Amino acid sequence: MQIDHLSNPSSLVSWERERIASPVNAFVRFEREYTELSVPDCFEQRSLRYAERVAIETPEGGITYGELNSASDRLASILLRERGTGQEPIALLLEHDAPVPVAMMAVLKAGKFYVPLDPSYPVQRNREILKDSQTKLIITNNKNLALASEFSGDRHQMILLEEGARGNDLQRPRISVRKEDLAYVLYTSGSTGSPKGVMHTHGNLLHKVMRHTNGRRICSEDRLALLFSYSFGASLTNTFGALLNGSTLIPFNLRERGISQLAGWLRDQRITIVHTVPTVFRHFVHGLQSGETFPTLRLIRLGGETMYRSDVELFREHFGNDCILHLGMGSGETGVVLECFFDKHTECRTELAPAGYATEDTEVLIVDEAGQPVGFEHVGEIAIRGRFLSVGYWRKPDLTESSFLPDPTGGDCRTYLTGDLGYMLRDGCVFHLGRKDSQVKIRGARVELAEVEATFLSLPQVREAVVVAREDRTGEKRLAAYVVLQPDSGVTSQSLGRSVRAKLPDFMVPSLIELRDSLPLLPNGKVDRQALSKTPPTERRDRDTSLTPPRYFLEVQLGHIWEEVLELRSIGIRDDFFDLGGDSLRAVEMFSRVEEICGKRLSPSRLLSRLTIEQLAEVLLEDDSESFKGALVPIQVGGLNRPFFFLHGDCETGGFYCRNLSKHLGQDQPFYAVMPHGYDEQPIPEYVETMAQDRLRAILEIQPTGPYLLGGFCGGGIVAFEIAQQLRRNGQQVEPLLLIDSRAKNIELRSLHKVSRWLARAFRMTLTEERQCFRRLRWWHDGWRESAKRGVQGQTAFLVGKASHWTKASFRALASPFSRDSIAPEEQPLDTGFSDSLDERTLRYLRHHSAVSYYVPQRYPGRIVLFGSTTLRERCAGDLTAGWSEVTPDLEVHWIEGDHKSCVTKYAAEVAHKLRPYLFKRSAV
Repeated sequence: MQIDHLSNPSSLVSWERERIASPVNAFVRFEREYTELSVPDCFEQRSLRYAERVAIETPEGGITYGELNSASDRLASILLRERGTGQEPIALLLEHDAPVPVAMMAVLKAGKFYVPLDPSYPVQRNREILKDSQTKLIITNNKNLALASEFSGDRHQMILLEEGARGNDLQRPRISVRKEDLAYVLYTSGSTGSPKGVMHTHGNLLHKVMRHTNGRRICSEDRLALLFSYSFGASLTNTFGALLNGSTLIPFNLRERGISQLAGWLRDQRITIVHTVPTVFRHFVHGLQSGETFPTLRLIRLGGETMYRSDVELFREHFGNDCILHLGMGSGETGVVLECFFDKHTECRTELAPAGYATEDTEVLIVDEAGQPVGFEHVGEIAIRGRFLSVGYWRKPDLTESSFLPDPTGGDCRTYLTGDLGYMLRDGCVFHLGRKDSQVKIRGARVELAEVEATFLSLPQVREAVVVAREDRTGEKRLAAYVVLQPDSGVTSQSLGRSVRAKLPDFMVPSLIELRDSLPLLPNGKVDRQALSKTPPTERRDRDTSLTPPRYFLEVQLGHIWEEVLELRSIGIRDDFFDLGGDSLRAVEMFSRVEEICGKRLSPSRLLSRLTIEQLAEVLLEDDSESFKGALVPIQVGGLNRPFFFLHGDCETGGFYCRNLSKHLGQDQPFYAVMPHGYDEQPIPEYVETMAQDRLRAILEIQPTGPYLLGGFCGGGIVAFEIAQQLRRNGQQVEPLLLIDSRAKNIELRSLHKVSRWLARAFRMTLTEERQCFRRLRWWHDGWRESAKRGVQGQTAFLVGKASHWTKASFRALASPFSRDSIAPEEQPLDTGFSDSLDERTLRYLRHHSAVSYYVPQRYPGRIVLFGSTTLRERCAGDLTAGWSEVTPDLEVHWIEGDHKSCVTKYAAEVAHKLRPYLFKRSAV
């Protein structure tokens, strides 16, 4: 197939290799002669030259090159003592933040090769790797010793990494290591249903380092971020590219710390080079704040997935003139073989970003099914030809022979068929079009769909299973599994997901598992995979438990985040994130969204074992208890506009939605969330007037004089209204009072309120007595109105009942000297009827609700702007002003999306858009 839409293919990419890729630094070329040595020989030279320079920075501290060399010598000596000389695999089981290079270098110095295991992988997968690699010894540390024992049992020796740090009399190992010796075996997804090991020699690894060093001009001044686990091939060039150039390697555990912390960490650690996959890069960039810069960052490497012009535009938008974007393509079998550089001024003129040009000592071909070149601008399989490819697959000679073709001329150059589709321009630039078979890239990691399908089919309840890759809302690849069960199996998609998750890494677990009665077939009887990949996902997968809807604003807000991240609807607060198709990357995205919207950073390790909205909300409230102290919470204090004091009215979960609302109002708008009473360990006032008076004092401390910008939601809007009343009575100016979904309750009771006020003055009642009087009059009013619906008979029954009640109450008062009436009036609280056995959250809500229920809004001389939800519209069908037209003649009403709770959570952006004209046109104080 020819690419015929390229009018001028040679100019699609303005790539000036030398100008872009040549920063001014202390770069020393990695000479070709080094590739004839071994990795330990090269490292010995660097460790002598840079003995005092920091090689690795971990959370526990820095390790210099001299210390790394000595520690690896000691550990290598222990290895030789335990296992003797000779090539054999040594497994490594260490967490990302551990000083893994000590173990790597020790294995290589002992003349052996290492096999990475990942603590985050399921036990069964690590067992399979151990079994296939025929490993007899595992290097681990105290943190992972129990895990190593779990999948090893008594079949493997254990050496602790900490032993390499202890001083002893062991001599430096003197083992001759050749460039032809194996350095590592890296396991990737296999098409047979089990992982396959890719073998590389010392010479191959050093050649990768040479290309990496010289292409990126890595030097001793560089500080390289390590985001990939050492079980991924991408980590190897980062690790050895740093350690064989005198650079500093700094691991960052993306899984534990999350993308939201990455920006600050890059600045704090003065990172110069960072390497990641496009998926993570996009999430990272979209989370950046306006104006964020990275003064030391000079190179961003992206690879592992197809890249687009939008990725280049994101780079150009957010990074400075001194930073370079490097796009690369490669595999575990080849290393990076295609690359392309962009700077601030380089244009990408196609929607698909180029994979780039062939690297040093590499020839890239585009071939057809017969292995013959297809010509320029024709689609075919990308093939890599060179001398420094992988030597093959561990214990799989047939697969090695079919994947690595010998040199037809009899030389030592072989050709590796990548299984990727692409096309080449006349100037040698290659574009990658994705996989030609069932192998896909998920978050930069290679996945054989056949392996995932084999895992499903290994379950006794499954009869058929097909796994396809589909794009989500962001265009990223996700796995979807379509499963036909055995009759009467009685399992659910949730339980299937848990079974598969116990066997596969999370990036290989499908985010959608859909149960079907049958699978679509092609005329030849094969499954129609294309039809499945285009099938829209179900709204909500089946569950083992019934849906429990959100109860509080915070749970509603978290539910909206989950719906967007998981692309599902109708999520219950007790549904497990991972059972819904979530994975570690979506969990990182979800935590970043929670931090962005709620303003609270969480430790994923506290929740990742099981994760529900209910649990997440409780943890947020626990972690945020201290910030609830006080009357005002500053959400946004910068900006040139007047501060906006917003009474959020969320008496149950603290108004987390305010952060999201403030963000959409913009950085120029100072925003203070005025907390409802009850969060500061002080008694909740019984009257709205008292609440308003107390919160007004806090507002005046921030802004002593007007004009004031006030707003409120729900019951908070009622308190905001009373604050505005008190400010105006004190001669202060209030800008339009902005109310969201607040009702002017009790307007019809203003006459009763006047009567109670007159009686209070006439009989010199205390405020408590006056409120009791108003309450009794309201009871009369409500009872009489209800009885009138039943006619004269109903009204008569009402009067008789009240008379009987008064008679009994009078006799009780005479009979008991300790009756309620004997208590001094000013000591009598309102009888709310609330039990102290209620939880604090419910009790706080009920006390606020009681105070608001007996508040009667009086005439207001200022302007009110009401923003009403669909819920308010339904409740106030007879009066679409929600009663506020009876309070002020100067009223505006706007209708917004969402119900009472979702209008300020899910639709916060729309609310902010409609609020903004009433805030931003005001000049600063």
